[in-house]
Amino acid sequence: MITMKTHFFRYSFILLLLLACANASSAADLLVGSDQRYANISSALANANNNDVIIVGDGFYQENLVIGKEVKILSENGSSNTFIQPAFPDEHIFNITTSNITISGFNITGATNAKAVYIFSAANCNISNNEISASDKGIYTEDSTDGILRNNTIHSNYMGITLYNSTDFTLKNNTMTSNDYNFGIISSFPECYVHNVAISNRVDGKKIYYLTDEANYIVPSDAGQVYAVNSSGITVKDIAVSNCLDGVAFVNTSNSEIRNVTVSDTDTGIFSLKSDFNLIYNVTAGTNSIGIGLYRSGNNILANSTSTNNSRHGIEVSFESSNNTLANSTTNNNRIGIYLSDGSENNTLADNTVNDNKGNGISSLDCDNNLLINNSVSNNSISGMYIIFSDNTVLTNNSASKNKKGIFIRSSKNNTMIHNIMTLNDLNFGIDVLPYAEYMLPYAEYIHDINTSNKVDGKRIYYLIDEADYIVPSDAGQIYAINSTNVTIRDISISNAISGVTLVGTNNSYIDNVTISDCDDGIYFRDADKSSIGNVTISDCDDGIYFRGADKSSIDNVTISGGYSGIYFRDADKSSIDNVTISDCDDGICFWESENNSMTNSSLYENRFYGIYVVDSDNNEFIGNIINNDNRDISYYKDIIFYNSDNNTVDKIALAENRQQISFTSDNKSLSMKGADSNSVTLSGKTNLNGYVKINCDSSNLNLTYYYDDLGISATEESSIILYRLSGSEWTKVSDTILDTDTNYVLVNLTEFGTFGLFRDASSSPESVSESEHSNSDDSSLAARTRSQGTVADLPVNSNGEILRDTIIKSSDATTALSISKGTKAVDPQGNPVNKIIVTTPSSLPADTPAEVVQSGLYYDFGPDGTTFSRDIGISIEFDPDDFKNRIPVICTYTSDDGWIALETSADRNNGRATAMISHFSLYALFGEDAGTGSQTILAESAKENISYLHETADEEAVEDKNGFVYLYWITGIAIILIVGILLIKRKKSEGDF
Repeated sequence: MITMKTHFFRYSFILLLLLACANASSAADLLVGSDQRYANISSALANANNNDVIIVGDGFYQENLVIGKEVKILSENGSSNTFIQPAFPDEHIFNITTSNITISGFNITGATNAKAVYIFSAANCNISNNEISASDKGIYTEDSTDGILRNNTIHSNYMGITLYNSTDFTLKNNTMTSNDYNFGIISSFPECYVHNVAISNRVDGKKIYYLTDEANYIVPSDAGQVYAVNSSGITVKDIAVSNCLDGVAFVNTSNSEIRNVTVSDTDTGIFSLKSDFNLIYNVTAGTNSIGIGLYRSGNNILANSTSTNNSRHGIEVSFESSNNTLANSTTNNNRIGIYLSDGSENNTLADNTVNDNKGNGISSLDCDNNLLINNSVSNNSISGMYIIFSDNTVLTNNSASKNKKGIFIRSSKNNTMIHNIMTLNDLNFGIDVLPYAEYMLPYAEYIHDINTSNKVDGKRIYYLIDEADYIVPSDAGQIYAINSTNVTIRDISISNAISGVTLVGTNNSYIDNVTISDCDDGIYFRDADKSSIGNVTISDCDDGIYFRGADKSSIDNVTISGGYSGIYFRDADKSSIDNVTISDCDDGICFWESENNSMTNSSLYENRFYGIYVVDSDNNEFIGNIINNDNRDISYYKDIIFYNSDNNTVDKIALAENRQQISFTSDNKSLSMKGADSNSVTLSGKTNLNGYVKINCDSSNLNLTYYYDDLGISATEESSIILYRLSGSEWTKVSDTILDTDTNYVLVNLTEFGTFGLFRDASSSPESVSESEHSNSDDSSLAARTRSQGTVADLPVNSNGEILRDTIIKSSDATTALSISKGTKAVDPQGNPVNKIIVTTPSSLPADTPAEVVQSGLYYDFGPDGTTFSRDIGISIEFDPDDFKNRIPVICTYTSDDGWIALETSADRNNGRATAMISHFSLYALFGEDAGTGSQTILAESAKENISYLHETADEEAVEDKNGFVYLYWITGIAIILIVGILLIKRKKSEGDF
């Protein structure tokens, strides 16, 4: 038995010895060099086995190495002689994907968009004695453990040494200099901060103090970077830290303090992760990504600190960091001054100054139960205070000034505001709900406790909840009414609000004589039915009036100008719009999924993209509306658009400077129209009647009624009216039309679409003069020229007769012009608004008219007769300066009682223009008074500005002669008139008048 045991142990020993020899023989050395078996490292690596050693000779190597075998790669003579650069700079140089790797003795450089040494999901790797430079990242570990980094020199990279979600690394004698970020840990897990980092490591010549499981330790002042992990009672003071990922980091560290510390050019200057009951005091954090960051940290005090010029946040409190106090600190010129996020609750922000940040001053995202008190926020580019998805926030005694938005609360509930002052912000205050929550009833995200101690530009905010029969006082600067009824808003001026007036779930309200300007939404209705809006003026608001799910409202006598949308209906039905004027908006009025609304007697002028825009909306009526946007040359501009909207009735919509009226009914196909006052393609022998309209339609046909005005045209000319379509560069007659001269329309069923225009036969000669003038035709003069057809010009007016924009009207021969300023009222003797002006040359003049005036032909009659203006308008008459060399041009008006009366006149002899101011229509002529008569020809000072305006603008625009006169007619007329004038002069001489 003993013999058998002896043999067993003997043979076992021999077997183990043989196995050991076999393993020893498998660990080979592979030599790399210009005179070695392997010319490069890649080929040696391809032929290596686990545990092999690759020895690299001196020289330069250009390679990207993926190391998936357990090998050692060593230089023969160190980093000063062995250089490795990447073949592809966007790929890692040493990409280590397995454990037990050693890289030692290389000069590694040039991975400009990658990592010089990258260790991924590997253990027990050793990187030592290397020089690493000019790469995006020097040594970067990810999800790795138990590595050794020793005696490396790392410089001039973006990142030096970075440990990402890695554990238990040992770092000794590494030197990191001139990297943007020399050293740092990246992880949200405290266990990934447990490493053995010796004090022998240097960052820009200073020591790294990496404390683990320390207590009651005061960090020396020669620190270049500090980490305290799983520690307590740590004091960091009187140091300056820069160019590292975290300047001072507390991880799972409590009852410690950071005092009188300056951090700059770091990712996060002061970094606190899962660290409680610490004091951060008198810290200066500038030019970092984040100045001071608290993450999963509570019950800390951050006070008397300054965090400025950081690219992201001055102070960040995030990831459920609660019960912290931030006080008496300054956060200026960051992207966001103070940022609360991700469930950080019960924090207090008090007495902080937050100015000049590129985004929001103070932001609260998804954080409840925080207190913001006595903070000053100003000159922030977006919002002073922005509260979003954050409930039960209390804002007290805060001041917000000169921000884009002062205090903005969005999609949050049950917030309290007391005595906050908002001044000189572009938009002082607002409550808003993101679209996902708009159907949540009963509007929980509009329920807040906001009392009248809160003020906007010195006026009170009225935030009404569950009120009834309430009259808003006149000192209101902004109004919200939630779940209320019968609220009256009258005689109030509102400006610079996110929403001037907001009614949510509030019915039967009345808004009258209200002026709103410079808001996001002028008036916002959400599920607010049966409201009445009248005598309201809204200017420069993004949306003038916005209806969302708000039905049965009445809008009357409302003027809206500037902004994106004048009126916007979304899912809003059965409302009426009457006598509304919308101008200078992107879109005039939009109906989206809105039905059975009516729009009547309204005007849309100079809107940039669309006049009326109707989408997915049926059974609406548009009656007697005007769209004048003929100056819009952009191809995508349309006066009116219907898309997928059925049975909308359009009756006498006026296009092209109110010259043409069209009626039709939409189907559910796409339809658009754009009016134009002129077209470059003419039609020989024809005169365009009232402008042009371009029609695009996806339907196979469109029944359309095309109206015209027969003023100033003969019955023969009217009977020649034909509708034409522009085909390429030629006008083609549209077939199967019906002309109704009694009602003045052309009825047509269009089957082709494009640009259309009504044309009539051109007049062969002007209307004839009287029989007495014919009998004296041998005594011709220019003064005898006569025409019954004059310039007929449309005025852009509202129902009150107010001119909607500055307007110039010229006679057909451009020798006289009227200048009427915006806001002037024009009414006839019965007090009715005047919307057309007629300029004619009378066929005869009063008997006491001087001969030289008759001969000059410079006399005009303006109509309608008896029209008066609420303010003076300008009249100018052009003349030949040679005819007035020794005389002073004076404009005179004729009255039956006093005859010709001279007006105060300004004469521009160089340009041949005389100008005066008038208040009513009459007969006007240009007289010439002798220079020595002393006649009153000097214009009163009060009228000079209007005269100057007329001089500047009379040459710039003229309202086109509606009846299309051309100078060919004048040549024939002048010949006839000259003969008649001569006969008249002879008759006067024979009667002794001359």
